[in-house]
Amino acid sequence: RIPDAVIWLYERLALPLLLRKAEMIVCASDFIRDGFLSRYKRKSMTLTPGVHSELFIEKPEMKTSHPSILFVAGSIGRTDVYKGLDTLLDAMGILSKKMPEARLVVVGDGDLLSEYETRAEGLAPGTVTFTGTLHGESLANEFHKAHVLAHPSRNESFGMVILEAMATGLPVVGTKVGGIPSLVKDAETGFLIEPSDAAALAEKLELLLSNPSLSKKFGTNGRTRAVSEFDWAARAIAYDAIFTSLTRPLIVQVVGYYPPHIGGMERMSESIANRVSKNALRVLVLTSANGFLSSIDSRVSLTVKRLATFE
Repeated sequence: RIPDAVIWLYERLALPLLLRKAEMIVCASDFIRDGFLSRYKRKSMTLTPGVHSELFIEKPEMKTSHPSILFVAGSIGRTDVYKGLDTLLDAMGILSKKMPEARLVVVGDGDLLSEYETRAEGLAPGTVTFTGTLHGESLANEFHKAHVLAHPSRNESFGMVILEAMATGLPVVGTKVGGIPSLVKDAETGFLIEPSDAAALAEKLELLLSNPSLSKKFGTNGRTRAVSEFDWAARAIAYDAIFTSLTRPLIVQVVGYYPPHIGGMERMSESIANRVSKNALRVLVLTSANGFLSSIDSRVSLTVKRLATFE
């Protein structure tokens, strides 16, 4: 496909050139720094994304009366099957036999949504609810209402949604891949399982949903860690320190969508780009957004260029 060819050319030609010229490379996780960017380790550092810990907070009074599981994805498309929603739906089939009152809420939209909806029809009516894409307070409210987050991804460099869940006091069932183990501490803030293991996923979800005291313990541990180690305000200060130390006045950011229409790193990149460009630093954002865009504010040096269209 054309998008795959563009991605291949970018990763083989454009990205290595950017990395060689970069004065400093900031990685979202040690998984990226030690793996994908290991050859640039001497001039790289890890600075994980942060979480808005004043928006994503604990609200026990909003919990649903039935056991509820939350799955959040910015996109549910053909390029996002690695996020494991198929595994989670299989797990719900297993879990429903032991806990028929359990419910799953799926947040996200994309070209595979109708296929997942059809697949969910094989379960009892009302077992799965698809909300579409949510942002801000509407998204935070789904975290507030849920009892556990399921994140059965088969490939994940970091996992922003995990941080948001931890900040709201949710235990997490994640997989032993990528950067997820750096966030989810097994048997401390949640459970880690092997990817694509629907039976193990169902087992851990049932354990948390049927044991409120254990869920509360994991959730409290997660909230404490999210606030103390991943608060966004501290990340903003750290980014400022990095950018002001640069000798070459150009900052390049590579991000999926710009302006963002989902969340996570896209919204953080938007905030960082606008902030540093207003401090007289030139910012180039490489994105998959349609068209070639530039800032409407002529006083800042913020330029957005399209890499490819993935939607």
